[in-house]
Amino acid sequence: MVAVQFDKIARGKNIIRAVVRGPNPPSAAQVASLEAKLPISPDRKIVELRIRFVHTTIIDKNGPLNEDVEFGTTE
Repeated sequence: MVAVQFDKIARGKNIIRAVVRGPNPPSAAQVASLEAKLPISPDRKIVELRIRFVHTTIIDKNGPLNEDVEFGTTE
């Protein structure tokens, strides 16, 4: 996660905007699952999670990599 911003809007919602970088965007179901785990806001308004996804690709001299050796994760 790169950044998080909290916005209160007049229509009875609190919007949490998160910027996430990675090789694959989260699905709508994953965003819904994360949103369901957020705590209730102190003002009792609905909390809505919005993800801004920034695609990243790891590239070395041989081209794009499908595995990041440092972290041991498959992209």
